[in-house]
Amino acid sequence: MYAFVEGTPDEAFYRAHIQSYERDPANIFVYNCERKERVYDAYRGVIERYPNCTRVLFFVDKDVDDIVGKPWPLDPRICVTDCYSIENYLVERAVLARFFADYVKIRRVTVDLEAVLQRFEEEMRVFHAFVLRIMAWIVALRRAGHGVILTDVDMGYFFQMTDSGLRRTCRARLSTLARITKNEAHAVNWRDVRKTCGELQRLPPKHYIRGKFEAWWFVRFTRRIADTVIAVVKDGGGSVSINAQLNETTFIQLLARAVPSPPVIDAYLRFHLTRSLADEAPASAQHGPGILGKLRRFFPGQ
Repeated sequence: MYAFVEGTPDEAFYRAHIQSYERDPANIFVYNCERKERVYDAYRGVIERYPNCTRVLFFVDKDVDDIVGKPWPLDPRICVTDCYSIENYLVERAVLARFFADYVKIRRVTVDLEAVLQRFEEEMRVFHAFVLRIMAWIVALRRAGHGVILTDVDMGYFFQMTDSGLRRTCRARLSTLARITKNEAHAVNWRDVRKTCGELQRLPPKHYIRGKFEAWWFVRFTRRIADTVIAVVKDGGGSVSINAQLNETTFIQLLARAVPSPPVIDAYLRFHLTRSLADEAPASAQHGPGILGKLRRFFPGQ
């Protein structure tokens, strides 16, 4: 099975779910294309040479391209997330519960995890409300034809996590965001931003909120709750150990297996992989050396 993905986090995420169908990792080849455009480049190159291949998979994030109206090639072999990106799938109540079950070991004291999970949902709604205006500004600029570079955007510029919840910082201004995203020279129509806010509010938040923004919030919320749990357990005469360092770098690697495949991804994998496993010869016999040789044209370092 040959999978093409956008970046390093995607490698870990999709490999974990592909292994539900192919448990031998030696049969799974994942290619990091480093950005969405190159996944589509690989798609065009591979399909041109192997139009009938069925064990070659292409995975991309939706981003806000559907909202902005940016077209991309459509093909059943291309799987597009129904959230902004894969990170959104992991910022969930069930994933937080799994993190505590797998990595937080509490002895001699009982902690009310249900209360923690309820607080998670309440504070996530607050975060979504805070980020709405930022995402509306991004969408408005992209609709106007301006590039918005989000690589250097750190939510820590705009928000801080306190014991009482999320708070805006003194730097929480769109002018700060414009500087970070190299958009200081681009005027924005505030009427369009307000209109876009109303439009986005009618959608599920994960449909338009950048996954890395949600991941930032998830990591900091989880750290704060972990610190609170440690203090409560120690006051109660118990002990606690946390066997993982959760941060934005390890977020997907630690939690990719915490939930079943999202429905859109599971349906895609089920359609392509159950059919190919039943009907095809082994990958090494049918596609192996030939397709790998051609792929090096796109990814010479892999």
